Amino acid sequence: MKTLSPFILGALLMTQVGLAPAQTESSQTVEHKVNDFDPSDGLELAEGFLKDGKYIDAGKLAQRVLQSDPKNQRAHLVLGKAYFGVGALDLAQKQADTLLSLDSSVPEYHLLNGMVKMFSEDYDSAIAELNKAAELSDVPAEQASILNTLVLAYHRSGQPEMALATCVTAVEEHPEEPQLFLSCSRLYREKEDFKNALAVAQAGLEKHPEFASLYASVALAEKGLGHDEESEKAFQALKERNPDLAKALREVLDGKKSDKADYQIWVE
Repeated sequence: MKTLSPFILGALLMTQVGLAPAQTESSQTVEHKVNDFDPSDGLELAEGFLKDGKYIDAGKLAQRVLQSDPKNQRAHLVLGKAYFGVGALDLAQKQADTLLSLDSSVPEYHLLNGMVKMFSEDYDSAIAELNKAAELSDVPAEQASILNTLVLAYHRSGQPEMALATCVTAVEEHPEEPQLFLSCSRLYREKEDFKNALAVAQAGLEKHPEFASLYASVALAEKGLGHDEESEKAFQALKERNPDLAKALREVLDGKKSDKADYQIWVE
């Protein structure tokens, strides 16, 4: 079974699926929650575990629901996300297949399937599934999230121009999603088009001044343009809002190679 890079996995889960890094909790508390729950609210608890990064606990609860209700789609989705969260792609794929056999009209089922395909490096299938998910979705926030995942799929498949074109279109259609501005700026920087990288990051900040990572994008774009003073101003603005992220940015600005720092700047 394939194990995902923790940095890429974290990026995908936080920005696309609404999950977050694991938080600690006493084993006694977890055991009480898992063993003493009412099946009627078990899935709500399981979804809470997912958001806290407690994938194993979420999966246990979903499995218990499925024992009494094998076709419960919400439980299959939770279980699929839980398997994906621990890198069990083959098991996550089984849940995605089950969901689509039960109802192929739900965008989130195609999204899960697309993510599993992407990290299994079946990029053609992943892109097809993500396009299908975007086509089916009529919820703007959900569609924006799906499109951002599609951008990642194109990027990982070695199609940077398609990734960028998709991202630019998505920003125009969904300016309410700050992550799209961040992704576009990153893609422009990768092709050393720092002028457009700066423009899209600044446009994002005008709409989303609270989204700290965009200050990092501005700082990196200004650095690429040779504007050290402006880059430092953006760094200081980030430091005021998110000191931990600013620490990661400092490493990148100073030319230190750090996958962790690079990941933080893109997704936090």
